[in-house]
Amino acid sequence: MKHFKKVYFLLLITISITTNASVWKNLNQWDNSFELKYQNWVKTNWNVDIFTNIKSTYYSLPTDCADAGYTMRAIFSFENNLPFAINNRYSKINSGPSILSNKMTKWDKKLKRLFSKENVKNEKQHWKTLTNSQKKAWLFIKYIGEMTSTWTVPNDTIPSNLGPTGVTPGKIILLRRKHVYTVKNIDQYGNIEKLSSDLPREVRRLDISKEFQISPIKEFESGLLMFRYPKELTKKSWKIKRANTTQYKLYKSISSKYSDIKKAKHKIKAELEKKIKLGSKLNIGIAITIESEEEMLKRKYSFVCDYAKRRIKAVNKAIDYRNKINGRCFTKEEYDTYSTPSRDTHLYDYLSEFTNRVTENDYLDVDSQFKNFKDQEFVKFLSAIFIENPDQSVINGSYYQSCKVSYDKNDSSKNYFLYDLPELVFGDFFSSDPNLDLKYRWGEVESDDESDLVSTCPTY
Repeated sequence: MKHFKKVYFLLLITISITTNASVWKNLNQWDNSFELKYQNWVKTNWNVDIFTNIKSTYYSLPTDCADAGYTMRAIFSFENNLPFAINNRYSKINSGPSILSNKMTKWDKKLKRLFSKENVKNEKQHWKTLTNSQKKAWLFIKYIGEMTSTWTVPNDTIPSNLGPTGVTPGKIILLRRKHVYTVKNIDQYGNIEKLSSDLPREVRRLDISKEFQISPIKEFESGLLMFRYPKELTKKSWKIKRANTTQYKLYKSISSKYSDIKKAKHKIKAELEKKIKLGSKLNIGIAITIESEEEMLKRKYSFVCDYAKRRIKAVNKAIDYRNKINGRCFTKEEYDTYSTPSRDTHLYDYLSEFTNRVTENDYLDVDSQFKNFKDQEFVKFLSAIFIENPDQSVINGSYYQSCKVSYDKNDSSKNYFLYDLPELVFGDFFSSDPNLDLKYRWGEVESDDESDLVSTCPTY
């Protein structure tokens, strides 16, 4: 009988330990060695389909832009038994812990929770393939996404140094607390390959881009950042030895030369990009070789086209949601999720940078440096960008056709091409208001035909 009680008691202890275990064990600690492993892991494993590939352990995890950064760090921490911890912004509201970490013990109970009825069959099959530890990590990472936003990022990160040891895979880029990019890799020209998610929070393939985005306008709002170690979470950033504010000093030294920073933002960005890539008195450059004018213009062309096409999905989601709620006005929270002011502002900026670069040079001048471009089809395309009725050979060319923005899924004849965008974007024809119809969102109507444009719904 005593033996039975002893076995029963040990069994109870075992069950208790199992059902109250942390999400994963901390068998290792963050140091320079694991930071290097983290960089290599991001280059190799942090891919655009990590949440949409059914073979991925993290298949069907929903994200928005901030979630992607936190998730990247959390996944590597889980796979390498490293501590993961962030500040809990809701601790005072819900009387919860001040720190959210993998030491939390609430996840075993959630393992019994079935996926909702809306989940498709293959998601249920995917769930069955995961081990209990993977399920716990999956649920924990999903929870972290629900508890974070672009506003929590400054509390969980510190500014990174610049140069080859600072601009590395695994860092994140924060833009005015409005958007987050994750750094995947840096090419030989110093272009930063970034992956990002977006609103609304959902399961999605990550976007990829190489356009320069570091904009360290103000500390705690923007810049190149790295995650704090758990022991650093409660410290002021200036007391953390790893924190480096060089990027903000560099931005200040450049912007101080201009009386109107807003008007000069493109010049400031171009100079900042050059100094981060090639180096300055404050930092060592990250570029191994200099990008040619042709390569740079092709990169900018590709990015502008891709960014315009991404707007299609964003606007369509708002239209679909508006239909779902039977056309009622968007609430403030819904408006913030489905409106596109930041996206439209960025499209304006990216298009400005590209068109300014094109128009400040004469691509038809045979004596110009562009006669040495290897791809003369691209030169011909550039020379016709702002011509209302380009030559048919240009229209049939690959550069013209690959930048077709087919924005109406119900009418394949409604397309914009690159030469359409400057007038539409710079003329403020596009609308970011999710309460409006597709024709207004995409500027189909002329400015003098907008008598019915005014919505009775509030804007925020």
